[in-house]
Amino acid sequence: PPTRTGNDITINSFTVNGKSFDPGNLACVPQPPSPNEDVLSWNATPTNSCSNYTPSPVTDCNGTETWTLTSPSTNTGYCSVSGGYSSGQLGTSGTLSVPVPDSSTDYTLTCTRPQYSCAWTRPSYDWRSVPTGQTCTTVGTSTVCTTTYANKCLSQGSVSQTTATIGVSTATSRNTLAVIQPPTITSFSANPANILVNKSATLNWTYSVPSSNSPSVNVETGQFCYPNGGSGDLTGWNSDTKYYPPSYPPTSPLYPSKTTTYNLICRNYYQNNTSCYGNSPQANTNINVFTTGVNETSPSGMIEEAWKAFLKRVGW
Repeated sequence: PPTRTGNDITINSFTVNGKSFDPGNLACVPQPPSPNEDVLSWNATPTNSCSNYTPSPVTDCNGTETWTLTSPSTNTGYCSVSGGYSSGQLGTSGTLSVPVPDSSTDYTLTCTRPQYSCAWTRPSYDWRSVPTGQTCTTVGTSTVCTTTYANKCLSQGSVSQTTATIGVSTATSRNTLAVIQPPTITSFSANPANILVNKSATLNWTYSVPSSNSPSVNVETGQFCYPNGGSGDLTGWNSDTKYYPPSYPPTSPLYPSKTTTYNLICRNYYQNNTSCYGNSPQANTNINVFTTGVNETSPSGMIEEAWKAFLKRVGW
């Protein structure tokens, strides 16, 4: 029989870290990831379509003979995972732990039902003439025997028939893992960097954000920056404050009473799951605070004025 197109495997589920594919709410891992692996799970069902190619019943002396499918005796198949990882051949259901990729990744599950043929058998019966008895008569020295026969419906074994060859069946499913990339703080500075006591300065910063998109899905992210402590007079530099663009920079004026170091971290987060994020390395900058006679804008002038003030105090 000719080879027919196969459509005999169905993917029931394919999850990444327990999540089915949803472009608006993807499976997501932060950076750095913990634990450093993803769990892929899948379930597929291979079937056969031989019922569509059942031979017609045959009527013989025994009545109506129906066909029994003898091959395939089982429905077999296999699956594989690709996309930044090559799994090789796997079963039609299972789980697989893979290393977390460096960037957002599309995983593709491909499940295959190999080619097969539909083979059937049925019993076969036919009429046969069989002896049912014998009568013998002796006449003189001779004996004459007569055998009687009757038609009976007897088994002739079985008949086999292959009705279809079904080609390879393939099904695919995709799932995307979002890997949220951390931003990079490209500048962090005070304006001005040098102030007199009771004067103010603001903090300014910029950052860049690498794409967290996968090859096929746009991963929507947001950002904010937040104080991460420091040393000195940190009044107004509150760790629970989040600076979202475009409302910053600069910060509100800061009035440190002494030279102070400010630490800053910026975060890139998944819009649909804010617990999935990447943090930048910490950056820091200083506001230098002086008492009197200080040029706030020029470090060299600041040193010169401080030296003059010192000489005046000692009477030189």
